[in-house]
Amino acid sequence: MFGHEESDDDARIRREVTQRLTEDEYVDAHDLEVTVHHAAVTLTGSVGSVEQGHRAAELAAKVHGVAQVIDRLGLRRTAQAAQAMGELGSSPADPETRTPGVVGDMNEPATLKEAHTNSLTRR
Repeated sequence: MFGHEESDDDARIRREVTQRLTEDEYVDAHDLEVTVHHAAVTLTGSVGSVEQGHRAAELAAKVHGVAQVIDRLGLRRTAQAAQAMGELGSSPADPETRTPGVVGDMNEPATLKEAHTNSLTRR
């Protein structure tokens, strides 16, 4: 991807996919990145559930001009899942007992990282 100049069509597709993901009430776009190369959309990052990943890919595929969606999404480990596995102490709010790699606070606004632009925040 080095030296790749984004075409006008790719830029439009990236903007539309990004907008749909950030505005969708069922997708937590906290840790998603959208890249587009020759109308192929690549989704990377993590989502809260398998269903959210499927929905993100479906939303991207529905954007006019998208030729292919490459889904490289993983599942986000929640503090609750880590607690169930015995990886957290008794107080998940205590930074001393959090497990590295457990993603964020569910009360924070969702964000979406967009390649070549600033991060977007769902309002």
